[in-house]
Amino acid sequence: MFTVEHLSAVASDNTPILSDIEFREVMQMTIATCYDMSLHLGSVADYWADAFFSNDAAPSLTALGTALGITVTAARALLAQVRNVSRRVHQDETGLPATW
Repeated sequence: MFTVEHLSAVASDNTPILSDIEFREVMQMTIATCYDMSLHLGSVADYWADAFFSNDAAPSLTALGTALGITVTAARALLAQVRNVSRRVHQDETGLPATW
């Protein structure tokens, strides 16, 4: 299970590099980029981010698959793509390395 702490960029002394607002902006850009790539990818990014910010924890792959009508295997593969997009967006927008 991932939490905000797992995904936020942090300095070597564990202080956040991005504010909560900046982090949310990167997530919104990630969702938009995913939708630009495909409806399925955008849907996974959108559902995952909504559940993540509502509960401060990422949904399980089973919950994600059930909600979107896809298999757990497909959810895992799409979520891996979302993570790759989020790394790229984070690095492009902030100039900082993604730490997840």
